[in-house]
Amino acid sequence: MEKARVLFVSQEIYPFVKENELSKISRLLPENAEKNGKEVRVFMPRYGCINERRYNLHEVIRLSGINIIIENNDHLLIIKVARMPNTSIQVYFIENPDFFQRKFTLRDDNNSFFDDNSERAIFFTRSVAESIKKLGWSPHVIVLHGWMSALLAPMVKYVYSKHPLFSDAKIVLAIHNDEFSESLSDNFLDKLLFDDLSAEFFPNISKKSNYINLMKDALMHSDAAMFLNENVNSELVEFSKSLDIPVINMFNENEILNNFNDFIDDLVAEELLS
Repeated sequence: MEKARVLFVSQEIYPFVKENELSKISRLLPENAEKNGKEVRVFMPRYGCINERRYNLHEVIRLSGINIIIENNDHLLIIKVARMPNTSIQVYFIENPDFFQRKFTLRDDNNSFFDDNSERAIFFTRSVAESIKKLGWSPHVIVLHGWMSALLAPMVKYVYSKHPLFSDAKIVLAIHNDEFSESLSDNFLDKLLFDDLSAEFFPNISKKSNYINLMKDALMHSDAAMFLNENVNSELVEFSKSLDIPVINMFNENEILNNFNDFIDDLVAEELLS
């Protein structure tokens, strides 16, 4: 039987950034998937705090050099790659001098939410999809960790699904306790829309651009969801119950290791057997 190909997209992965619940699980799942015979690719932002020399990051020339247009502004995409320490897993890093050279991830040294996090999320998710097209690698499953990655769900469903590499991909939204209280930019929705991605696909963000509404709209366009922290906002838990998608709760490392691969296998079983 064909190997399942799983794309993991995360806003943070340990040890490239500081360890927290999201960054730790974002490493654990790809490692576990590879050990269970899956073909794995991983993407994250190349924040300025990542030590290139320590992790031996190097640019992938054939993937770099395109421009991502956000609200009529061109932003250069640079791709770097490194191996996840003590594994054979390749991690692709999305880099851009406007968005990801600062020495912090999502907040500055005063713990203030960056004003351009909206644009950073849009650039990151679109860059991942464009990079996959250049790689010529077709994922069966796309696992999205964190709110910054969540925007890829509607993008794949309504734009990139027209490309044969994405046409059969199943989207799994991994929901962590990464909620923020700040609002995204006032014109976030306008910046988000491109090609066939229209406002009708974002009924919640259209009302207010915040964390809860972003995640609700991402859930609407996902094929499955994983709740990976028991402190996730209960509004998202209840919203997921209104959707006709499989949902799994995994709140500790043992549950994740014991259940994740079976969950993914069930999602793609029919496709791999066909």
